[in-house]
Amino acid sequence: MTGASFQANGNGVPAILSITGHNFDLSVISIDVTSTIHQGITAKMPTRRDGRGTLNAIFDLNNPPYLDPPRILPGVFGYMNFFVASDQTQWFAVPSLIVKTHWETSVNDVVRYSFDIELSGLLGPVIYPGVPGFIPPRI
Repeated sequence: MTGASFQANGNGVPAILSITGHNFDLSVISIDVTSTIHQGITAKMPTRRDGRGTLNAIFDLNNPPYLDPPRILPGVFGYMNFFVASDQTQWFAVPSLIVKTHWETSVNDVVRYSFDIELSGLLGPVIYPGVPGFIPPRI
């Protein structure tokens, strides 16, 4: 992935972030439905999609992340856009809740921070790149 932007709920334009690295895990929550019919082998069923990730960034005093935009603060909902094309024309749009910010000390006069997000369907679906209108089937 080549970068990220964040569009806080209610903002019209996504803000490009000074990202140095990021990850996002999209998964399902499973439940154990094992019974005697499964002959001692665990049987699992998916319940719902879930996701979480961490973004690492450089603090810019001229454009602090806690101002609006981009409004990187715990408790803020928005769409996190993970770019998958170097020209930033294709991305995963993930409805997210910022759950934590983490600040690091200055190294070589660079202050770094990171923040954790979790998937939140309150804003809408995950939007996949390259296939207009693609939404994964319901589980």
